[in-house]
Amino acid sequence: MRGPEYLNRYWMSPGDKGFEHRIGGLEKKEITGNLTYEPSNHEKMTKIREDKIERIAQKLPKQKLIGAQSGKLLVTGWGSTHGAINMAVSELLEDGEKHIGFTHFNYIKPLPENTEEILSRFEKILVCELNNGQFVNYLKSKFPKFNYLQFNKIQGQPFFISEIKAEIINSLSQ
Repeated sequence: MRGPEYLNRYWMSPGDKGFEHRIGGLEKKEITGNLTYEPSNHEKMTKIREDKIERIAQKLPKQKLIGAQSGKLLVTGWGSTHGAINMAVSELLEDGEKHIGFTHFNYIKPLPENTEEILSRFEKILVCELNNGQFVNYLKSKFPKFNYLQFNKIQGQPFFISEIKAEIINSLSQ
């Protein structure tokens, strides 16, 4: 049986009556948890696992926003881009730029529940990544209606604050 809220199974302890001789396999039957190789069950279980992952978003903290709460440009990234993006946006805000916000993602799959609401507040979204654009493509697949800009660096080196500031200024003028 699965819990209704997060679809998790009851965890059996070793030696529990009726579960003494369980071994793993390709898939377990949806209700009983017995080992099965039925293709239709595999499909159903795959969809249940996807739903289970998406429900984790209910427990994630809300995505936070720094700077403008709405405006012309939202600058975002994930992972090790935080420091450089945060400093670039902070310096531009200190210099009087009032139309930019910054949000940094710590959770990607699933995204925090308020992600779409934050993205919707900005005309453009600049996604800074130290790769070839995997995160921006993911965002586009989840929320295709928004105007995304990419800033990718795939040289094995971190972003410099000056690079991000220049890209923000360029993005604001487009």
